[in-house]
Amino acid sequence: MNLFVPNRFILHYSLIFNIVSSLKYSAMNQTLSMDQVFLNKITAIIEANLENEKFGVEELSHELGMSRSNINRKLRSLQKNSISQLIQEIRLHRAMEMLQQKVATASEVAFRVGFSSPTYFNKCFRDFYGLPPGEVKKLEEFDREKGRQMATPEPVISNQIPTARNNKRTNRNKLILWVIFSTMAVMLLLFALFLFFNVEIFRHSTMANNFMINDAEKSIAVLPFKNLSNDPSQDWFSDGITAEILNHLFKIGGLKVPSSSSTARFRESKLSLRQIAHELNVSYVLVGSVSRSNDQIRVNAELVKGKTEAVMWSEDYKRGITVADILDIQSDIALQVVDNLKMVVKPEVKNRIKARPTENTEAYTLYQQADYSESHQQGMQMLEKAVVLDPDFADAYAKMALWRMFFRGDSINREQLVEKVEKLLNKALQLDKNSIKAHATLAEFRMWFYWDLKTVEKELQIFRQLSPSNTDNYDSFIQCLWNLERFNEAHKLCKDYFNRDQSSSDKWCFLALSYHYIGEPEKASETIETALRLFRNDQYVYEKALEIYTETVQYEKATELFEKNYKGMETSKLSDRNISNAAISYFKTGYKSEATVLLNGLLSINKSIDINDTYIFIAKVYVATGEYEKAIHYLEKAYSIREPGLTIITWHPAFQPLHGDPRFEDLLVRIGFK
Repeated sequence: MNLFVPNRFILHYSLIFNIVSSLKYSAMNQTLSMDQVFLNKITAIIEANLENEKFGVEELSHELGMSRSNINRKLRSLQKNSISQLIQEIRLHRAMEMLQQKVATASEVAFRVGFSSPTYFNKCFRDFYGLPPGEVKKLEEFDREKGRQMATPEPVISNQIPTARNNKRTNRNKLILWVIFSTMAVMLLLFALFLFFNVEIFRHSTMANNFMINDAEKSIAVLPFKNLSNDPSQDWFSDGITAEILNHLFKIGGLKVPSSSSTARFRESKLSLRQIAHELNVSYVLVGSVSRSNDQIRVNAELVKGKTEAVMWSEDYKRGITVADILDIQSDIALQVVDNLKMVVKPEVKNRIKARPTENTEAYTLYQQADYSESHQQGMQMLEKAVVLDPDFADAYAKMALWRMFFRGDSINREQLVEKVEKLLNKALQLDKNSIKAHATLAEFRMWFYWDLKTVEKELQIFRQLSPSNTDNYDSFIQCLWNLERFNEAHKLCKDYFNRDQSSSDKWCFLALSYHYIGEPEKASETIETALRLFRNDQYVYEKALEIYTETVQYEKATELFEKNYKGMETSKLSDRNISNAAISYFKTGYKSEATVLLNGLLSINKSIDINDTYIFIAKVYVATGEYEKAIHYLEKAYSIREPGLTIITWHPAFQPLHGDPRFEDLLVRIGFK
């Protein structure tokens, strides 16, 4: 491959190359200037913190004992680079060295040089060197005159640029620049002629273009609004405003909006908005702050263009603290955003954005505070009080139904639970047929308590119509399609949601599982292993990795992962899923005593405490050990108490050995799958 590097890149990289290289060649007999000593010191500090992704301007300033402005002033006098640019370029230089030495993959190199996102690393590397990191290993440099392979040039200890080779490039660059400028001149002449003969057409088309935003740019991340009240107990208020603005934007079709789980990690981030926009793969970022005092609130919001960090729109709202004021601020911010993105909003959608779910300030406050309550019981009491204050508060009923489903908290049996949830959902939809929360909760309820997949699909379609840009409930869509055994359709949806938002761990996990279910175990492993590197200490990723390793017969990897992250923990603190998969992997690798300990932990779980799938996971272990009688026995027990996860046994690979057994087939008929 014949690589041509323009002279401006040589000028840009030369000093960084020389700074870093000078540490290796300090034994050479050369008197270093004070400037070089200064640069060497900076380089040494940066390299000592290379793997620390949070090491930035403030940390370097602290290490040097100099103010940020003084460092920048000094650097600019030497090379016109800012501190952040210098840090990044040293990281990229070290990355190139590692890639050339083939010490690790591109993703692993990204982490070693302090990039938390391989995607952002790839972009920076390409911008810096003119090729993606994956191409480095294919790169061969040839002497342009002699046409033979040559070694990479040795670094030099100088602030001067090597000239023997660069003079040839310079002449060539001048020729290229002359051709470019000549071509541009001709194009400008043709353009001027076009203007002369088509003034009116051009005038109208320009007006149209000024008000158009490319579809690819219709993407925005809503970062958590800052709580400026200096009172952490008021976080619920700022978070509530952020959440409702996000919910309004979800109602706009054709808009890419990362979920709150994707943006939450940037709450205290030191990254620039440009970097955050790149990591989330969005064109715009909405930032803001909230403060409240006595009977007034103040909300500041700014819409920022990701690439340039230019403020496209801003507003400082000062209103009363009534629910009407709060809701109006939230809806106005959302509508201002879509207006500045030049998007057309249908009148019925605009009306839903402007609609107020309640007119009672205290009821709305309790509804928001419930998510921050100290206990489930306290939260339920808040919601119950909210509907007493406003009996027409549909979303409060829907939230109560959701909490009832998954947080029983009392001794009521399944029949009583189902009755309560159905009553709450019916009330919510009676009050507001367009309640997004009610339709989403109804879909979950019919899936896990009735295994009624047709109704689930219907409710999820309604949800998508009401909240087309919402990716928060995508897992329910995919789970429904898996249960309907529409694996290719589910995989397509997984990839679609993954492409929309790669910054949350669950998108990676679902894509990995999807590869597994369509029969591509290698891609499943590759995807989940990338997720393990990207999302360190993420328990959800560990759980799904353990599951994928176990089900793709990578038992050694599964036991290694389990021992690394869970060894020594009491089984009562582990999920049923993790215990089951670990027990299977230990059994398959010959460690039957360890497998027995884990299985006994599952068998000892008190099923009266919670709604879970313990019996299904016990059955899964017995299928793996070949004890089919016991497996069917525990599936019958699961059916007797209506464990929610029974939806999977008709299609999941773990239960395939039971197909054909008359008792298992009869169970599928009773569940409603046949």
